[in-house]
Amino acid sequence: MPYAFEPQQFGALPLWGQVLLAARLVRRAALAASEDLSPAAREFVLACCDTIEQCAKDGQGTAPLEKAPARVDGLIASAAGGARPVLRGLYYAVDAARAAEAANDFPVDATVTNSAREAFAAIAQDPRVSGLQVSILLAGDLDQVRFTCGEARIGTYDGLTNYVFERIAPVHALTHSAPRRSPEEEYR
Repeated sequence: MPYAFEPQQFGALPLWGQVLLAARLVRRAALAASEDLSPAAREFVLACCDTIEQCAKDGQGTAPLEKAPARVDGLIASAAGGARPVLRGLYYAVDAARAAEAANDFPVDATVTNSAREAFAAIAQDPRVSGLQVSILLAGDLDQVRFTCGEARIGTYDGLTNYVFERIAPVHALTHSAPRRSPEEEYR
């Protein structure tokens, strides 16, 4: 993977905490990709992130996201450049949210974790985003969410409640930088 995030700590989070981390990273990427995403696509991504965060807070309610994967697929087909990692990240964040809700009825805990990790990997595929930056942001979010979930005694399948959301730092845009040139490109 292009980032060095510790997966064992991540898998110990409540399922909705894992979903929240995926949504927060996708939101950061969408805010940074304003020139890559059309205004309509950007609004769609941010609205989906809002819905995912509300679902994480409530521990349910993914019905509004039912048609999102099909719309994301259509947007990916017509997207170029930096929009694709954001849209792929959203696809997996939505998948993680839907799996977290399904985990109340079926043993799909690993699906939530895998989909959230796929969202992280999709965002890290953007050559303008440093893997270290992704790792640092995820580690910071992980520490905040893990601590507040522990304080509130939120279990594996519980929604995160307002308590968690009131105690985590706000999301800011990822910082894009020029892609690093490979050694081969340097010597051409």
